[in-house]
Amino acid sequence: MIRANCRDRFTSDDFTFISNTLSKLDSEKAAIVNLLSDSESRDEMLDMQPLFTTLTENHQFSKISPFLYFYVLLRRIFLENDLDDRELTDYVAAMLAEFFSAARVNAISNHHGIKYHYFVDIMQDAIDANSFETFLLRSHMGNYALFMTGIFPERIFYKSTYGHKAPGFEYFEMMGKKGYRMASQHELAVKLSLMHILNKLSEHFGHIRLALNNMVDNYITVDNRPPTLDKTLRQIYFGETKPGWLDY
Repeated sequence: MIRANCRDRFTSDDFTFISNTLSKLDSEKAAIVNLLSDSESRDEMLDMQPLFTTLTENHQFSKISPFLYFYVLLRRIFLENDLDDRELTDYVAAMLAEFFSAARVNAISNHHGIKYHYFVDIMQDAIDANSFETFLLRSHMGNYALFMTGIFPERIFYKSTYGHKAPGFEYFEMMGKKGYRMASQHELAVKLSLMHILNKLSEHFGHIRLALNNMVDNYITVDNRPPTLDKTLRQIYFGETKPGWLDY
């Protein structure tokens, strides 16, 4: 299950990376590690420019966890796209950290063997599933739609443009919003304190998707092939930031 908990899953190597990046003095490094136990101080340090710069310019940091990597990266990307919300950052970063494992993208959890490749199959299984699995299926529908349109926009654009009736961004966005909305209305969303964040993801799916596209276009590489005209066309026709991100 995806939770907004990246900041609670940092490792000792993550703490070492943060302290080494923010200071060169041993005495200050120890103080930084101590401050990381305080949530407010931790959040302020995670917003510091040197962490983001090091993560985007130096790729020799295999020891750090994906939770630290995606949180720091997304926090800056979201701020650049007027998404100043640490809980939102935490949830999406946790989703990316899990979904970059190929086995997890099409499964509703690490403990379910069924693989889903179509939204209709997810919705069908949700009809007869127990309460817990229904919640997982609904939230996975939102997560899958956001991951595919956010991280692999070229794939969506290419298939919908040249494929045989393949769904495009509008369809994925509609299904993603629906999945998050239904998940937010489930009783487990209240018990797990996820109702508010799932509702945000539903209401502002398009804006969040565009922020992820900006991240892929400018900061990370998910496809080693050189840029094509399709990427330019996707940015022109499906890359304009839509208004509607509300204060809350």
